[in-house]
Amino acid sequence: MIKHSTFLLLVSLCLPGLVIAEAEFDIDADFIVDANVYDGDLFAERISEDSGSELFLRRAKIELGLELDFNAGLEFSAEYNDLNEEVNVDDAYVYFDALNRLQVKLGKFKEPAGLERRHSLTQQYLMERSIATNLFSYGRETGLGLAYDGKAWVLEAAHFLIESDEAAFDDGRASVLHLNVNSWRDDDKTSYLHFGVTFSLRDNPALRYDIDEPLIAHGVGNLFHSPNYFAADEVETQAFEIMGALKEFGLQSEFFTQTVKTRNGDSFEHGGYYLSGVWTLFGDLREYRKGKIRFPRKMKKTLELAARYSHADTANIGEGDIADVWSLALNYYPNNDFRFSFEFEQADLKEYDDGFSRDMDGSSINARFQYLY
Repeated sequence: MIKHSTFLLLVSLCLPGLVIAEAEFDIDADFIVDANVYDGDLFAERISEDSGSELFLRRAKIELGLELDFNAGLEFSAEYNDLNEEVNVDDAYVYFDALNRLQVKLGKFKEPAGLERRHSLTQQYLMERSIATNLFSYGRETGLGLAYDGKAWVLEAAHFLIESDEAAFDDGRASVLHLNVNSWRDDDKTSYLHFGVTFSLRDNPALRYDIDEPLIAHGVGNLFHSPNYFAADEVETQAFEIMGALKEFGLQSEFFTQTVKTRNGDSFEHGGYYLSGVWTLFGDLREYRKGKIRFPRKMKKTLELAARYSHADTANIGEGDIADVWSLALNYYPNNDFRFSFEFEQADLKEYDDGFSRDMDGSSINARFQYLY
C-alpha cells in the first residue's frame, strides 16, 4: 500500500525542477489569539468545571507559494496552536494548470468540500466553523485531485489514501466529488446566488470510528461526541449548500447527511445543518469569486454583525449527542491585516449514554485578535 510519505516524497522530488524554473514566490502568515469565558452545567459534566476562562493561541500559520511560468507551482503551509500543542503540516502539494481551466494537484491538500470548510478560518462570518461542518466534513489528506473551472461552475474530484492508526487494520481510502454553481452575480461581485453539492465516500476509515469536536468555547476542547463504531467499513456523506448576498446582507446554509456502515452489516445515520447570516454595517463588502467570498485587497474600515444557528445529531444505539448552538458575533476590520471579533454562543446538548439521556446547556463569551501578513 502506498503511504503518505510516498506522496510527499513525490512532491519533494519535483522541487529541484520547480526551483530551476523562473518563478514567483509568495509568503503569507496569520496569527490568531482567542479568549473564552464560559459557564453552564455542560462544562461541569464534560470538564468538571461549571465556569472558567481560557486565553490561548488559536493559530500561528505560515503559507509558502511558488508559481512558475509554465502553469505549475507548489503550495506549502504549516501551523501551530495551543489546542494540539504541536506543529502540523497543512498543505504540501504541487499543482499543474492546463488550458486555463483544469488543475491537477498531487500531495497533501484540503478535501473538496462545502462553504465553511472551503473558506479559511480567517474568512468565516463567525469565529469558528459550525458544529455541523466540523462533524460532517473533512480537512486535509494526501492524494490526487482534479478541478475544472467552467466559469459559472466548478467541478472538483479527489481520491485520498488514509493511513490506519491500527497495525491490524488496513489503510483507508476516500473519494470526494464537489460541484458548485454560480447562477447569478452582479457586476461588482457583491450580490450573487450560489448552489453546491458534495459527495464523500470513505472506505475502511478506522478500526474504531467516532467523531469528537468542540461545541462552544473551543479552548476547553471537545464537548460533542458520537458513538464509537467498531470496524467501520464505509462512511458516506452528502451535503447541499446555498449562499447568496444582496449588497450588505448575506446568507449561507449547508445540510449534511451521513451513513456509517460497519463490517457486520449494521448501518447508522448522522445529520446536521446550519444557517448563518451577515450584515455589513459599514465599510467594504465581501466579493464572490469562483465559489468563495473574500474582501477586496485594499479594504476600508469595516464592521459586520453575524449570526448562526447550527444543529447536529449523532445519536444511535443509545449513545451519542444531539446539539443546538446559537451564535452572535461582531467583527471589526481596521484594514486587511487586522480583525477584532466579539461573540456570544449558547449551546443545548442532549447526551445519550447506555440508553439513558441527559440534557445540558452552556454559554460562552469569546473574543479574537487576528493578524494577517
